[in-house]
Amino acid sequence: SGATIADAQGTGTITNDDVPVVLSALRINDASKVEGNSGSSALTFTVSLSPASVGTVTVNYATANGSATAGSDYTATSGALTFTAGQTSKTVTVNILGDTTIELNEGFLVNLSGASGATIADGQGVGTITNDDVRTLRINDVKRGEGNSGTSAFVFTASLSQASTALVTVNYATTNGSATAGGDYTATSGALTFNPGETIKTISVPVSGDTGIEQNETFLVNLSAPSGATLTDGQGVGTILNDDGFILRVTDVILAEGNSGAKAFIFTVSLTQGAKVFVTVDYATANGTATAGSDYAAKNGTLTFNPGQASQTVVVNVAGDTLLEPNEVFALNLSNASGATIFDDQAIGVILNDEGSVLSINDASQVEGNSGTSTVMFTVTLSPASALPVTVNYATANGSALAGSDYTAVPVMPLTFSAGQTSKTVVVNITGDTVIEPNETFTVNLSGATGVTVFDSQGIGTITNDDNNTR
Repeated sequence: SGATIADAQGTGTITNDDVPVVLSALRINDASKVEGNSGSSALTFTVSLSPASVGTVTVNYATANGSATAGSDYTATSGALTFTAGQTSKTVTVNILGDTTIELNEGFLVNLSGASGATIADGQGVGTITNDDVRTLRINDVKRGEGNSGTSAFVFTASLSQASTALVTVNYATTNGSATAGGDYTATSGALTFNPGETIKTISVPVSGDTGIEQNETFLVNLSAPSGATLTDGQGVGTILNDDGFILRVTDVILAEGNSGAKAFIFTVSLTQGAKVFVTVDYATANGTATAGSDYAAKNGTLTFNPGQASQTVVVNVAGDTLLEPNEVFALNLSNASGATIFDDQAIGVILNDEGSVLSINDASQVEGNSGTSTVMFTVTLSPASALPVTVNYATANGSALAGSDYTAVPVMPLTFSAGQTSKTVVVNITGDTVIEPNETFTVNLSGATGVTVFDSQGIGTITNDDNNTR
């Protein structure tokens, strides 16, 4: 009363003095690992909490399949993580399983759920299993005599480490070494195509025979531009062995080592067509899986053949022992021949382990017959009997006999000897025919033995021809 109200409203401000509450957030990272070829390795994920909490935070985790499958590619894992006040990180470990399968990189997930005391900002970690297996392609070397006329086929084998589900291709071409295309061999080039499932292809190079006395000569088969595989050995060496004039060669020796003392491995170096002049050649041992000093006594020197002399021997002493170990090998190499050509420059000495139980396979033969099939029976023996089960694989391989037309191939198969058993049989079917031909051979090879040593790993099967010319 008695005045005018110029501002009728006053505003009261209540000033807040409390710190805003910020809820901590959980995140999990992605991780990757090379798988390896066997066993398991740890792939570690980090779960982080930011900012640190003043209270306890918990969260559940569990793996889930992506392109990777639990059990075969990784081990499924689940559980709970607890962050106490102030903690900011925890780890989750997942075991991944190594293999030798050629495959794409594979993934799986680690999922977070059920958080208490924090929010989940990134609840999924991606685990990548990086494949480290590669399909490889290689070519072998070939060494053989040239012959005196016409041509001889030098057959090189290109092989894949694993079959592919897609086409694999590679180019090949010969190139001169000391041998010359046109005079010593026929230049060859082209492309190989491995269809899905195939692992072997061959390249045939014709080599020209002659009667000229000359040094051994070489040419090369080179692989290039592979598609679907990686080259690990892209060059095959073809060695044309001179088989004219005076020829030196050395034979392999296979003997049991014995339990003590020294066993003489006697290598025979032969000279064909007894020379009318002195012939000399150097020799020297070289380690393989056997080691000079502990397994055998190293030896080197020079052999001298008097005119007309046809053979000489080199004696290498092998040390006997009672160790249960694999068979071992060393080499005897010939070099620097004078007055003759070296046809076969390396002999292999195979030291057969004769301790513990040992496996061996016999040779066998069978008349082929005129039709149908008949069986060749091989015996695999274990001596002495083992108190534990013993296993070994066996498979056939071509010699002069060919699988499919002369006999039925046997793929890699296991033999199991129960405790106390000492023999098993391997049966191979051979195919009868009425073709007049030489006797033919194939082999049954033992490999991958467990619990024993293989003393004799190869049985030779002889298919005896029973067809004759009649008028």
